[in-house]
Amino acid sequence: PLDDLPQHASQISILRHWSDPECGYGELYEIRWSDPYWFGYALAWALCLSLSAGVVVTCGALLVGPHDRVRRVEARLGVEEIFWGVAMRPGKPLAFGVRGRTLVFGLPGNPVSSLVGALLFVRPALLALQGHPDPAPPFRPGTLAGEIRPRPERDDYVRARVAWSDDGALLDPIGGQESHMIVHTTMADAIVH
Repeated sequence: PLDDLPQHASQISILRHWSDPECGYGELYEIRWSDPYWFGYALAWALCLSLSAGVVVTCGALLVGPHDRVRRVEARLGVEEIFWGVAMRPGKPLAFGVRGRTLVFGLPGNPVSSLVGALLFVRPALLALQGHPDPAPPFRPGTLAGEIRPRPERDDYVRARVAWSDDGALLDPIGGQESHMIVHTTMADAIVH
């Protein structure tokens, strides 16, 4: 059952798809977060390898407050933090920094938060590095089929199903919008902003 899978399995499958050599994005190294020493060693190794690749992405262990070890390790390794925490849901604990010419993304641990953060930040950066003429996420107009209650303090990215009509896209928000509900997200084929 899906409940028995480690939480990071969904993040790894997303990144594994993007790291496929046919996609042109490079290599994926899976390093489990369990010991800060080994995480620091692995991140230092990834930063050294990225001198030619240009991008490092971590998933999980980004927390609010003193329990956030990823940002501390990155700072010790010379990563200059550009931003941390984005006023969005899902995906608020998202970090971005640079070390030299290397881009360093820190995605949240919840699967849906990682997916949305990767789609909105990592994928556009990868496309831009490859010279894509329009790397931004392809948002298009549509009509909502259900209610969404926006919150003024943040941007909500709601997973939805798309139905097409002569009038264009009809976007029906799916149930289960919480950031750990990856199974519900598999039913979606759009993100509404």
